[in-house]
Formats: sequence, structure tokens, C-alpha cells
Amino acid sequence: MLKKARQLNNEVLGERIGMEKARIRQGEVTDDVERLERERVVAQGLLDAAEHADTVVKYELQELTSEHQELVDQLAAMHAENEREVAPELERLRTVLEGIEGESEDITMAMERDKTRQTELAEIYRNLETNEKALEREQAEAKVSAHPDHFLTTS
Repeated sequence: MLKKARQLNNEVLGERIGMEKARIRQGEVTDDVERLERERVVAQGLLDAAEHADTVVKYELQELTSEHQELVDQLAAMHAENEREVAPELERLRTVLEGIEGESEDITMAMERDKTRQTELAEIYRNLETNEKALEREQAEAKVSAHPDHFLTTS
């Protein structure tokens, strides 16, 4: 019986050791579960914050896209209005400018012709002066040779 009691005592001790190991494992599992739950709560908080930020960013993007489209439409309208109002005036000014450029070319050509003619006339004038002086000398020489006595007594 003693043997049986020892055997039962050993079995009970084995069971206690098994239960203690199970309790330790259960404590570790409980700690792991609690740690994982805390991590899940933190992760859920981060997820919620990220989803909120994502929602805000999507809303802002939608607003900016809408505003961008409005500005693009306004710009297109401004270009159309500018084209409608300014294009005829630009065309008129281009026509006037072309006319002025044509007149300027005509005036430049006329000035060049006048300058050339002036140079020609200046050359003709110099030639006439030279010829006139030569003619005056010839006439004076002719008078002197025609009346040599008259010039000798009066001097």
C-alpha cells in the first residue's frame, strides 16, 4: 500500500507539475493575447487615423480638381473673349503696320535717290565752277591779249 501511495503521490505530483506547466503556458498565452490586443488597439488607432487622413486628402483633392477645372474653363473663356475682342484690332494694326513699312521703304528709296542725285548735282556744280573759272581766265586772257595797252596803262 505504501508503494501504491507513493505511486499515487507521484502521479499526483506529476499532475501538479503538468498543471503548473499548463498554468505557466496559460499565463504566457494570456500575456501574449493581452499584448496582441494592445497592439491591435494601437494598429486600429493608426488605421482609423490613416483612413481619416485619406478621406480628408480625397476631399481636398476633389475640391482642388474642381477648382482647377473652373480655372481652366475661365482661362478658356478669357482666351475666347480676348480673341474675339483683340483679334480684329490686331489685324487692323498689322495692316496699318504693313502700310507704314511700305511707306518707309518708299521713303528710304526716295532718300537714296535724292542722295544720289544730290551727289551728282554737287559733282556737276563743281565741274561748272571749274569750267566757269577756266572760262573767266580765258576771257580775261582774251581781253588782255585783245587790249594789252589798256591793261598796262591803268595798272
